[in-house]
Amino acid sequence: MPNSIGHDDCHIWHFSFKDYESEFESLTSLLSPDEHERLSKYQFDADKLRFGLSRGLLRKVLSTYADISPESISFNLTDYKKPFIDFPLEFNVSHCKTDVVIGIAKHPIGVDIETTQDQPQALEVAKRFFSSTEYEHLKTVSEETLPDEFLHMWTQKEAIVKAIGKGVFHDLKSVEVSPLPQTKILSFHTASETVNLWSIYPVPVTTKKAHCCCAVKGTVKKPVMMAI
Repeated sequence: MPNSIGHDDCHIWHFSFKDYESEFESLTSLLSPDEHERLSKYQFDADKLRFGLSRGLLRKVLSTYADISPESISFNLTDYKKPFIDFPLEFNVSHCKTDVVIGIAKHPIGVDIETTQDQPQALEVAKRFFSSTEYEHLKTVSEETLPDEFLHMWTQKEAIVKAIGKGVFHDLKSVEVSPLPQTKILSFHTASETVNLWSIYPVPVTTKKAHCCCAVKGTVKKPVMMAI
């Protein structure tokens, strides 16, 4: 029986790559010809592993909702290159070096997962991509807590931008978010978005030194962690 998801539901699927390395061949057998072509272009085995497992697991997850075989799923792209399928749900994918998360909702959704090891130059990045208020706050944070504080804010902003669906065409500075311990959109610096139309939650992944966030353009309940 396929998974069902209500109008105000949000589902999060979290996978560790190390748990699925032995299934690489079976999962990549689900990919389309164009996905196999992309897979073949990766020079490093680690990148090939992450792409192949991410796409295979995405197909398996989506098939539990659409009730069709994983290999039969056909992906389309919006004008801003965000993938979608011909089925009434929204999804988004994010991965770091060790894990992949998949978000599912009835509304536009974005997810982001990062680890503190992935971003060693927090202040330099914040100066370029964060608002002046956010950057000034991070300058006051101790060196010890800066990586966590930075990634907590970064994953919120990245999840929001991915939900909007414009990717690199959307300015990270256009949205301000809260520092630890809150997860909250403080303001949008654009007339096209309104804070009260959004839901944003931290995602409780167990990966060491990881931060994960889910943003939905719509009113949804706290995300439910799912498992195959």
